Amino acid sequence: MANISPEQKQKTIRQSPKTGNEYMQLGIQIGTSFIAFIGLGYWLDRMWHTKPWFLLIGAAFAMLSMVVLLYKVWKQLDANQEKKTKDQVS
Repeated sequence: MANISPEQKQKTIRQSPKTGNEYMQLGIQIGTSFIAFIGLGYWLDRMWHTKPWFLLIGAAFAMLSMVVLLYKVWKQLDANQEKKTKDQVS
């Protein structure tokens, strides 16, 4: 097991809640988009008696919004990793 200095350990402990909050926020955004799009599709199906078409369209939009959101998070994490790598090299 690698020896970790007390300063590194404290830094890791301080970053943990921040990381947890970011993941919780991501989960809430994904859940909210699914509920909103699927709920809207269900409501439109009931209103226009087109069961299950708008529900399926809402589910497709919910999945698309999830993919877009995860892509944005991935790009942000990639940029942060590149910044850390550049900082370590210099």
